[in-house]
Amino acid sequence: WLYDKSDSKQTTVETGAGHSTVAFMLKGTNHTCICPHGPTVERIKKFAKDEFNIDSNVKFIVDKSENVVPNLEGEFDIALIDGSHSFPVTIIDWFYLGNLLKVNGYAVVDDCHLNACKLLAKFLDSDVGWELENIINFCRFYKKKMKFRTLHWTQEGDESYYSDMK
Repeated sequence: WLYDKSDSKQTTVETGAGHSTVAFMLKGTNHTCICPHGPTVERIKKFAKDEFNIDSNVKFIVDKSENVVPNLEGEFDIALIDGSHSFPVTIIDWFYLGNLLKVNGYAVVDDCHLNACKLLAKFLDSDVGWELENIINFCRFYKKKMKFRTLHWTQEGDESYYSDMK
C-alpha cells in the first residue's frame, strides 16, 4: 500500500523504521524517518545501498518521536505512525503528525492490535475528519478529510464549555 500510494513528488514522515523506510526510499519521496535506535538506521542505509544501490535520500532523526514531532514543520502527504506503540506516545505522534498532514493525505497506523494503536484507530474510525480507506493485517490506512478542529474553553456567565475556535 505505501509503495503504491507514494511517489517522488510527495513529502512523507514515519515514526519507527523498517521495510516502510525502504519503500519510501525506493519511491524517492522526500522522507523523514524518526527512530530512536541508531543501529537500526545504519542497517537500513546499508541494506538500501547493498540491495538497491540507493544512497539514503531520507532525513533520519535519531531520537524518540515525542521529542521530535512537536517541532516538525511543513506539510506531509503520508504519515506512518509505527514507533513506540505505547500510550500516550502513539497519540502524541498522531496529534502532531495529523495536524501537519495535508487534507486528502494519509495517516497510517500500524500494529492496531496493540492497546495504544487500537485506541487511536477506534477514535479515527468514529471521527468525521478521517475516512478508513484500507486495512491490511494490523495496519489501518486513514484519509484526512478536513483540517483539525481546534476547541477552546469559553466562559459565558456561569456557563463554561468547549467551542470551535474562530
